[in-house]
Amino acid sequence: MSINILHITDKKRSVENSIVDISDFSWTEGEEADVDFILRDNVSLYCLDHDHQRAVFVETPPDVNMSEAPFFYDAQYKYAQRLIAVPYADFHQAAEQIKAGLDHLILLYSTGRCGSTLLSKAFAQINSVTSLSEPDVFSQLVMMRPLDGSNDDQIRQLAKSSLAFLTQPVSPLSSQFHILKLRSFGIEIGELIYQILPSIKTLFLYRNAEDVIKSAVRAYSSLRIHYSSHELCNNIEFLCRFTPLLKEYIQYIEGEPSVIDSEAISWLSVMHRYLVLYHKGHQIRGVRYEDLVREPHEITQALLEYCAVPTDQSSIVSCVDNVFSKDAQQGSLLSRDAYADKEDAVHQVFEIQRKTSCLFREHPEITSADCFLPGTITPSLQ
Repeated sequence: MSINILHITDKKRSVENSIVDISDFSWTEGEEADVDFILRDNVSLYCLDHDHQRAVFVETPPDVNMSEAPFFYDAQYKYAQRLIAVPYADFHQAAEQIKAGLDHLILLYSTGRCGSTLLSKAFAQINSVTSLSEPDVFSQLVMMRPLDGSNDDQIRQLAKSSLAFLTQPVSPLSSQFHILKLRSFGIEIGELIYQILPSIKTLFLYRNAEDVIKSAVRAYSSLRIHYSSHELCNNIEFLCRFTPLLKEYIQYIEGEPSVIDSEAISWLSVMHRYLVLYHKGHQIRGVRYEDLVREPHEITQALLEYCAVPTDQSSIVSCVDNVFSKDAQQGSLLSRDAYADKEDAVHQVFEIQRKTSCLFREHPEITSADCFLPGTITPSLQ
């Protein structure tokens, strides 16, 4: 097996939180190298170049701890020194030899804007755990998967190899447990990942819909692509890959769609997907943001026990206290400081309540902004 080094000549991602893509960089083709190159500590999987059927890794400085970044994909982009392109066939073959990390993998899904980055960083404080916040190749897999599931076999294979590389033990002293926190819509390929790894432990962090939407309006208003009704209808099949309920609930959007509409339907769609997975018997458990904030030590302990991560009480107290008082997204475009001076969404509370209540009238199980999902972990229910 051989791979190709790509020498970066420019970094040109136009939107900071956009889904990763090989077009984030300009490069020149370089020399070939042995496949062992991608097993180095400072080389990590960045994206898929699906048009050319290859996986793309980034080489970053060895003294930069990528797992500490608020968003893994963003740190990969910022610190990337070289790219390494690996044909899919070689990518899969190499992954088969390094999949030991999959034995203790935990996935963290969420509604977004609910403390998932914070929880990911809290887990990272535990010595036996490596936690990556948003390795974004899984966002690509969601984007690549049509609604009819016609390429599910390929998506499953790519997901399995991606998981293997992102959890590979790089030394005998490597962390035993690996936690991968995905973007909110990453749960849409949860069924395929479960088919690959039926014993995987999965957590789903959720929050009151009104609070999620208010937070999203402040944080994302300048980042979201706003579609007109005409554009929304023309792109419905593609957008439903991320928000499957959009096709059904688009009829309840009044006038031109707003960020409130998109966030409300996205929240409902992700919550709905959790229920689908839970009712199918997946090992997925809910975690309420409100419970986590009110009782951080107790909830964190319950989560660790559910995930079978061994630790002691002092370690739990330490990991919570070191993280929960800080902004887990500090230094990113979504940090508190980045949008603290933006117009607050308080004046939009009525509009948010009106639009969400309309959606809740149509869903058979999710009937309020503050619903309690079955399977939710509480201090007394583990």
